[in-house]
Amino acid sequence: MSQRLKDVLHSPPSENFLAVLGSPIDHSLSPLIHGNALNKIQSDWKYIAIQVPEEDVELLPELLNLSQFRGANVTIPLKKQVSEFVDFCDDEVRQTGAANTIYHNESGWGAANTDIHGFLFPLWERESFLSGSKAVVLGTGGAARAVCYALGEHLKMDWIFLVSRKPDQVDPETYPSTRRIEPVDYTRLPSILSDSKLVVNTTPVGMHPKMDKSPIPDEIAPLLKQKICYDLIYRPEKTLFLQQAEKAGGEPIGGLSMFVHQAAKSFQIWTGEPFPSEEAETLIRNTIYESN
Repeated sequence: MSQRLKDVLHSPPSENFLAVLGSPIDHSLSPLIHGNALNKIQSDWKYIAIQVPEEDVELLPELLNLSQFRGANVTIPLKKQVSEFVDFCDDEVRQTGAANTIYHNESGWGAANTDIHGFLFPLWERESFLSGSKAVVLGTGGAARAVCYALGEHLKMDWIFLVSRKPDQVDPETYPSTRRIEPVDYTRLPSILSDSKLVVNTTPVGMHPKMDKSPIPDEIAPLLKQKICYDLIYRPEKTLFLQQAEKAGGEPIGGLSMFVHQAAKSFQIWTGEPFPSEEAETLIRNTIYESN
């Protein structure tokens, strides 16, 4: 169970602690996998979930001033706001405008974006296949900004189609990539899918509990053949979009890998120790997949 930030400040843990910050936060699996990782390295630190609703954001400096506080994962609605409270930001935070990790070193409090590392992890072995090609990114929110940065600046993909229901309201200049970004509407999907090697879903369509939806209409799902189809959703493990990809002869990648490897990067930043990624995946599968 989570604790509200006000309560943590009133009665902070006596030992060093890490946390996940956001609202809502009770569903977070971060305490599960980071608690296991801390046990593996025999650390006496603890990891807790802290509810930070909008009205409590102004209290974050008090949390940073607690001597026992060692760092945090950051989720909605704080990914953009948290940068205002730290001493410096890593380059990828400056480029994307979002942070998901805060940490402390000799320079003070810093903000990092390990989502990019997590997103790229399963794609590195496909780097030569993707470099110089085109990608379709479904959605235009904060996750899409990080994805565009990763695809353009790390994988060197030349052209990214940003699919939106209101493409005229999307300014490609605000997306952090030196590659060509073209906002398009969903009616363009058949033509752009035919010409792309990667399709990434950054929308919540297909997420638990509404698992009977896909951002790709059934009638054009066969166009996913020979495409890498990546869904950032990790619950369910195989969304309807990924089922469509598999049926069409595409290569499905679920969001579990991204979630685990962003956590691994955060853990390494905080502790300098390796993270048990395979154990984390097993814990998640045993907790939310096998129980569904």
